[in-house]
Amino acid sequence: MTNRVLILACACALLGTGCYDDDEGYDFRFEIGPTLEPDPPVANEAFELRFRARNSGDWDAEDVRWTVYRDGTEAQTGLIDLDEHESRDVIVLMNPDTAGTHTYRVVLDPRDRFDEEREGNNDASITVGVVPIIDPG
Repeated sequence: MTNRVLILACACALLGTGCYDDDEGYDFRFEIGPTLEPDPPVANEAFELRFRARNSGDWDAEDVRWTVYRDGTEAQTGLIDLDEHESRDVIVLMNPDTAGTHTYRVVLDPRDRFDEEREGNNDASITVGVVPIIDPG
């Protein structure tokens, strides 16, 4: 029985599967989002891009950078503090200048300042259909 536990532990370590959920250190992820308000947004009118970031790890983190990319280009960035096992809502005002389909991608810790338990859960995206301005006349 001891050999099986050792083999399982080695396999988990080699594969990085997180077989043991110790969450020691930092682990940033998204609990919600990104979402939009209003949805769909209108060209040349501000909308809110919202997300909830979480530190599932056991260490407090100060100045965690988040970055929003629109169609692959950095659009906005900011900093938040995330204590251990804490979640924080973030609202970013965006102003799409053109109608059409756009992808907004949010990345937590894009410069890898923090050594995390799991690095693969730091980004989330949403594809948005921005509608043109409707002339009431």
